[in-house]
Amino acid sequence: MTPPAPHLPPRTCSVSAREIWSRLRWLALVIVLAVFAGATASLFMIDYWYPVDALVGSTAIINRADRGSPSLDAAAVRDWRYRLVRVYDESRVVGANYYPAGALVGHAVVLSSSGWSVVWAPSLSPETKSLAGVDVYGIRHPVEKMLAAPESGLWYLKFSGDEFRATTIFGSSEALTPGQALWALNGEWQAVTVGARLPRSGVQRATEPPYYYELSGYELAGRVIISERGEMIGVAGDRGILLPAWLIERQVPFLLESGVLDTRRPAWQGYFIEGVREGAVWKELSGFYVTGPSSAGAVSNLKAGDVIVRVNNEPAEKDRLARLLLSAPDEFTLTVIRGGDEVKVAVRKTK
Repeated sequence: MTPPAPHLPPRTCSVSAREIWSRLRWLALVIVLAVFAGATASLFMIDYWYPVDALVGSTAIINRADRGSPSLDAAAVRDWRYRLVRVYDESRVVGANYYPAGALVGHAVVLSSSGWSVVWAPSLSPETKSLAGVDVYGIRHPVEKMLAAPESGLWYLKFSGDEFRATTIFGSSEALTPGQALWALNGEWQAVTVGARLPRSGVQRATEPPYYYELSGYELAGRVIISERGEMIGVAGDRGILLPAWLIERQVPFLLESGVLDTRRPAWQGYFIEGVREGAVWKELSGFYVTGPSSAGAVSNLKAGDVIVRVNNEPAEKDRLARLLLSAPDEFTLTVIRGGDEVKVAVRKTK
């Protein structure tokens, strides 16, 4: 038998079959590419409108089409879902098992894997005995212990259980600027803007922040304020006033070690000053002028007229003095100006 020419297929091969197979391969490639493109587009839309794990619990919706809103990483949104626990007053449950909207106390931020959390709820009282939390999985956690910080409206709650996801990162509110964009969260996300930094007027306590920030937004009270990086900046209190996160952060070691709050704070009153007049000369002097050297909260020989300029050799700057005093150890040293001279004053915190 004469072999076929080199440029022709074997006699056993169908030319039409080869053409069909070639077309099918191209069709299969087109189908695969279309499926891949569709899946990619679907994932993009899910990330655009639902930047969280949509398979677990409720979904937080963020419309990023608003170009004026701050950006927020999808991973931060997902992580924050696990850090929030809805707190209910079960004395308001109806029909034995139904939770009306009025039973919701607020959204607590988990501070430790052992169940310690914090919520802004000024309406709570120590007599409230039927609180429970519901996590992102819908699991109920009774409240075992309640501790109040009445001056701020914050309550620290200990939920039952020890497998909470606590990865809260605290940010600083000291660097906030008017007009800065932040996020507010209480189950739903809301873009907010930092308003004016308003100084406290008149005589004030040395352990109180000298400024407070107003936040612009809708029904902000009780919402957690979060930076674009996912850091906790604070909690919005009454009238949208920001309660800085460091007030909460400083309590975490006491909660973990002893299950109590650190309520020791010097009750000194006075004014923040910027300068002093010496004869005809005005000199810069940054510190806290003491008018009421109360012995409540601390034992010392601080006197009226002293100007606190350093706390343990750290400058007593206006933005930092309250934090320095509250975070100081049980015994610390003040540097004060008394009669024109620098004097060291030993301080011991008391209850």
